[in-house]
Amino acid sequence: MRVGATSALAFWLPALAPKCRRPDHYKEPRHVQEILVALAAFFAFSAFAIDANTASQAELESIKGIGPAISQKIIDERGKGKFKDWNDMVDRVKGVGDKNAATFSQSGLTVNGSAFAGAPAKATPAKARKTPRRRPPPPPPRRRRSRRR
Repeated sequence: MRVGATSALAFWLPALAPKCRRPDHYKEPRHVQEILVALAAFFAFSAFAIDANTASQAELESIKGIGPAISQKIIDERGKGKFKDWNDMVDRVKGVGDKNAATFSQSGLTVNGSAFAGAPAKATPAKARKTPRRRPPPPPPRRRRSRRR
């Protein structure tokens, strides 16, 4: 451990301790700040999950992929009875399948507090590149006949 480091971060992670021994010259490394911002964003996102059984139309439309038509269908079906789970919602709401449910769940929509556990949205596979066809070898050179004069 380096002498003069006053930060708790430098105490627990000596590799991130300042190079200068003067405590007033200490700066946190930039990547530590980026990690802290990413963690804060993750926890903020998970704290603001929207439940399909209680959300208003505006809250449903804030989810990526849900427009006015699907949000109205969700609200109409919810009026008939609350959704028990994701499968119940997929069965009752026309226009919501497994692929859309996975997308909505990744964007923060929950049903009774649970995320969609079905098949995740599949990325389109890249086209398989064909191997180039081998050209046949060129024909042997033709022999020239000598001209007689």
